[in-house]
Amino acid sequence: MDYIAVNKIAWGKRTKIHVESESYDLPAFLASKSSLNPFN
Repeated sequence: MDYIAVNKIAWGKRTKIHVESESYDLPAFLASKSSLNPFN
């Protein structure tokens, strides 16, 4: 079994769900804006 190929297919399926989610600000991410908050 080609575990790397299986893993790539699995991640490809998950990526589509995340890209289409309204939970992520994809335009901001593509504009290189960080969603990370400072840690104090």
